[in-house]
Amino acid sequence: PYDVFSEGLGDYYIEYLEDNLNPDFATFLQSFNLTPYLLKYQGIDFVEDTISRFTEFLAFYHLLQTKSKNDLQAMVQKLPATDQQKEIILTWPKQYICSLFVASFDGNTVVVKDLQSNINYPMPNAPKNFIQLIREIDSDQFIGIFVPTEDESIMAAAFPTMIAIDNFSEIASPSLAAKKAEKRLLNWYRETLSEFFEQLEQLNEMVRDNFEEFDFLDEPEYDYYPMERLPKESNQAYSSRLIEQDPAIKSFPQPRKLKQLLLKVIETFPQLFIADGNAYGPINGVKYVFTDGSDDRSTHDFLEDELGYYWYQLILEYLPEEVEKAKPFRLIMDNLF
Repeated sequence: PYDVFSEGLGDYYIEYLEDNLNPDFATFLQSFNLTPYLLKYQGIDFVEDTISRFTEFLAFYHLLQTKSKNDLQAMVQKLPATDQQKEIILTWPKQYICSLFVASFDGNTVVVKDLQSNINYPMPNAPKNFIQLIREIDSDQFIGIFVPTEDESIMAAAFPTMIAIDNFSEIASPSLAAKKAEKRLLNWYRETLSEFFEQLEQLNEMVRDNFEEFDFLDEPEYDYYPMERLPKESNQAYSSRLIEQDPAIKSFPQPRKLKQLLLKVIETFPQLFIADGNAYGPINGVKYVFTDGSDDRSTHDFLEDELGYYWYQLILEYLPEEVEKAKPFRLIMDNLF
């Protein structure tokens, strides 16, 4: 139940912050200077979701700090937990590990590796929501808060970084004290967000400049979704950013399913995702997988020369298991195109 308790604590604290002025947290959050990005990229889901996840993580991190001890004690009392469980939760401020992690599977057991200490932590009873997160981000790195329970430690909060690094020493020395390493890690992520959004803006400007050179009397055959990858961009972040360029994705009930499949496509055909390419093809190929009737003969005859349908055929041939998993989520064509 500790995964439920940690999620509940996070929700309680965010609700508390919305209704009560907390100068300490306001100062802490202000030090990351995220507001300018929310204003500058207002309405861009990818940016807003990224900052929202980071802010929620910062709130949970702040709750575990000693200055928030009274807040934590008050909120723990609201949890439907036993006295022993509450006592364990109240040890978290002194026993948590906030670090950069990567996860893998050893059989059915999740194993998370702390990239600062290089220690592996098996999680044989990992909660379903954490297993789902690990499967979604695949081998991508994530920032997490690891806390103890009476049986095994759990990941109380986690989010993918989007930017991959080869060694934790790029952020901080492995011998650096925990508190200082945590601050370096969070500030590093804040800086990478800044670089990431600036690169994204430059890419968007390049696309706009290219479109100005088109003769719109001759309408382009396909929509143009730039395929260029940002420096050190993780597969998960790349997949999400590519597919969110298509406005039709918002009408799909479970856009995460589309992103997961596109992630598999990127990993299967990395050589086809070239810097000056058009992501229209793979995006629409993924959409065809989730479209009812895509495998009908009449559909094939009508679309066989269409770029997205070519990608659909590639996916059918090389990722048959993923196609089978998608069948329960298929929609009629008008919902995705």
